Amino acid sequence: MNSEVTRLSRIHPYPAMIADHLAVQLSNEYVTSKNRILDPFCGTGRVLIAAANRGAYCVGLDVNPLTSLIVNAKACRVDINKILTLLNKIDKVKNVRVNADFDFEPGRKVEWFSSKTKEELQAIIMFLNREKMEKPTLNLIATILSATVREVSYCRKDQWKLHRMSANDRKYFYKSAWQVFKQRLQAACKKMQDTKPLKGSCSFILGDSRKLSYLLKEHDELQPFDAIITSPPYGDSQSTVQYGAMSGLSLGVIRHLKALKFDTTNGSTIDNACLGASYFFQDAKHMEEKLRGDMKKYWHGSLSNPSFGRVYNFLKDLEICCHEMCSVIKSRGFVICVISRRSTGGWRLYMDLFLKDVITRNNFTLERVIHRKIDQKMTPFLINKIGAKKGSSGNHKPYVQTMHTEYVLVFRKK
Repeated sequence: MNSEVTRLSRIHPYPAMIADHLAVQLSNEYVTSKNRILDPFCGTGRVLIAAANRGAYCVGLDVNPLTSLIVNAKACRVDINKILTLLNKIDKVKNVRVNADFDFEPGRKVEWFSSKTKEELQAIIMFLNREKMEKPTLNLIATILSATVREVSYCRKDQWKLHRMSANDRKYFYKSAWQVFKQRLQAACKKMQDTKPLKGSCSFILGDSRKLSYLLKEHDELQPFDAIITSPPYGDSQSTVQYGAMSGLSLGVIRHLKALKFDTTNGSTIDNACLGASYFFQDAKHMEEKLRGDMKKYWHGSLSNPSFGRVYNFLKDLEICCHEMCSVIKSRGFVICVISRRSTGGWRLYMDLFLKDVITRNNFTLERVIHRKIDQKMTPFLINKIGAKKGSSGNHKPYVQTMHTEYVLVFRKK
């Protein structure tokens, strides 16, 4: 395996993944064999896989059920011969007409798939439901089908927010679901053939990191961890990448894999489980006091700013997560956070300052700060926060910076 790329890194186009080489670098520096490593915002598990490749015992948490498939697919040992057998059957069955009517878009008001694409996805589901597969193979297949769903849908491919292509683009867009599925399966096979098994192990817990210590006890993870290496969300799900909305598109299809027995969740449920979506506000006087207090240090928006509530709720939830993380680390252990400063409501949110204050209050010292430019950034570094409105005047500058620098904060428990 390339030392700078984690195992099956490109199996799924999940958003906001930590850079492969950074996950590997941090693991090489802070992880040794037999360490216990935790990532409470694990996403697709790049940190877990990098640490497990060092021989560590790794545990990941996430609220998105789609990530459980992806992490388990990356970490599992699959019989390649069974995958090759499955691949050989595809060309024989892909043109067979099927009589199925799966609901791939429960509750959605607009179409995200063409009629031809739906027919092909239904045929793939019928084909896979006839095959007997062990759990590791099933996780891999479901992950690849999930990635296929996004690629063949009407979703705009230049971002992760759930926006459809224009009507004109939809008219001419078509990708064969069979072909995409087969190509992705072939690519995964090749990667697994070229990759050695992980030296350590990974396990996944579906759950909310605000309840971290409770969930760890519930899963018999009673020993403290040597390190947490994680990249917390940079804001609430609704105003960032909408993990749930896009994941819901894939979950609507893979939920029909019978052997998976997957307790699927719709997009809004996932987004509402993310940080920043759980609090009701107290009276305006209380909010004004908070604004004049600590919150003003991290975000300069006013109480009347439409984003105020989301920012307040998000920071409140993140503070709870920080307390939980700090409580499960052994003495002299590490908490390592990869974060950035995003703009919301026209103002930067200084996540690095917030985490520094909260985590050091939990008996940790900040030992190191690394600044690095965000790799492979797709969006511009400067955007017009009020849009291209004609006739705007005055000295007010409507342009704000998007994320361009990541901060790696290394804390150590006293």
